[in-house]
Amino acid sequence: MAQKALGMVDSLDVIGGMIGDSNTYEPMPENYAVYRALSPIFIRLSRQLQTEYETIADFQRKFVNKD
Repeated sequence: MAQKALGMVDSLDVIGGMIGDSNTYEPMPENYAVYRALSPIFIRLSRQLQTEYETIADFQRKFVNKD
């Protein structure tokens, strides 16, 4: 869609040849307990680091994204 919008292709018909096979992944039941125990840890961690994520984003806006 982006290539069509940017004028890189004339028709969406060519896009079909650019799409690869899709895969289906099934959860592994034997890992359920481990992921169930880890999920709240990762949720708490991401919430505790929210201020630091914002600090990093501010730094990037100030120093990294200069053209």
